[in-house]
Amino acid sequence: MFVSNYITISKINEKEYILIHSYLNNIDIVEKNIAINLIKAKNSGDEVKNIEKNIFNELHKKGYLIKDKEEDRNRFIKLANKVLEISKSKVSSYVFIPSYKCNFRCPYCFELKTVKNESNNKIMDKSLVDIIYNEIDKDTYNDKKISISLFGGEPFLKENYEIIKYILKKSNDRKIKIDAITNGYEMQYYNKFFEIGAFSKLQITLDGDECMHDSRRFLKNGEATFQVIAKNIDNVLKFDKGPHISIRVNVDKDNYHSVKKLHDFIKNSGWYTNNKFSFYTKSVHACYLSNKEKIYDSDVIENVKLDDNKIVNMCYNAQYKVMFRDVEAIFDSKQLVPNFKTSTCGATKGMKVIDAFGNIYTCLEEVDNENNRVGTIDFEQKKFLYNSLWDLWQNRQIQNIDRCSRCGYSLTCGGNCPEHAKISNKDIYTSYCADIKKTYERVVREVASRYGGN
Repeated sequence: MFVSNYITISKINEKEYILIHSYLNNIDIVEKNIAINLIKAKNSGDEVKNIEKNIFNELHKKGYLIKDKEEDRNRFIKLANKVLEISKSKVSSYVFIPSYKCNFRCPYCFELKTVKNESNNKIMDKSLVDIIYNEIDKDTYNDKKISISLFGGEPFLKENYEIIKYILKKSNDRKIKIDAITNGYEMQYYNKFFEIGAFSKLQITLDGDECMHDSRRFLKNGEATFQVIAKNIDNVLKFDKGPHISIRVNVDKDNYHSVKKLHDFIKNSGWYTNNKFSFYTKSVHACYLSNKEKIYDSDVIENVKLDDNKIVNMCYNAQYKVMFRDVEAIFDSKQLVPNFKTSTCGATKGMKVIDAFGNIYTCLEEVDNENNRVGTIDFEQKKFLYNSLWDLWQNRQIQNIDRCSRCGYSLTCGGNCPEHAKISNKDIYTSYCADIKKTYERVVREVASRYGGN
């Protein structure tokens, strides 16, 4: 008998380890000596030996020990295909890029080259919006839930007002609310739309307290932005029908110390008392940084202390919060179906990111590069035309990635980010593990303690 590739073995204290079978959803606590035996056999690929017969039989019964690794893999792939089939039929996501123009010049921005290119500052026109909504109507007819977001550049520039107004009218006619990712600096020009409830959610970045933020997120003329953004947030939170505002903090080694200061500023501002406000941290993507500068979300929670409660502190971080949700679903006997996923983001779930030129992308970090287009919009035929890259991205699922298809973490992590795999490994059909294993192990330990582990 061999150890299944699809189990995770996590230490919960000095005497006990927890076994989780990822696709069978079995959970058991075992003594340290059994766990060490299993870990050694799993790492070496050898058959398991020296385990008492009754324990051995129980491990086999629950799928931790298997006779045939390929048969085990086939069962995993069958389940993953079913998960994909269910998830693909639910949501259809569209992202409008009204213009690539931006009023900020953040040095770490993956679009920095794009926003500096003044020649591509075309604003989306109404005829293109009409074509996109015709496509949205087809998805609505097929009973898909529609998700619409605004991205940029910066979508809420004053000069984008007329086209944003038109997009909102088309959405309102269909009773669809919109999300937006914005730097928050020119939001005041759109207050009347926030006030009437046209938007459901805004994501705004503040990179620490005023001093730190203004050193990283400044206008293209170098001027500060924090006070204007804070005032705009304050105003929008007062609207009864206003959107949920989610503050994101991009964290690296330079602003560890400043995140707590921002957290205190938010508490003093009273924003946390508003149920339409939330706050989270996210490490600056390591694949864009030098080895010396790289940090991951595990580094963030170790260096940024926002609460004395360990779990509360972890859940201020986006990656850890999602991991807690997914791991708790495994432990919760009332939740019959865990939060399995075969991919990690909208880019591999049919998301269409459309710019003012009618180019179609499927990943926000791929935009403004014609080599990355998954399609284009034919203005004469008024239809979406896709190329081979569309299928390449949509088929990037864990069951189609060799390493992920043999991994006990993959149904929880979804293969992580395809774009970051592409940057790091030159191939989206590779795994990009980052610190997922460390995150998972840490969260499992905390959740196990809630459910009776010591």
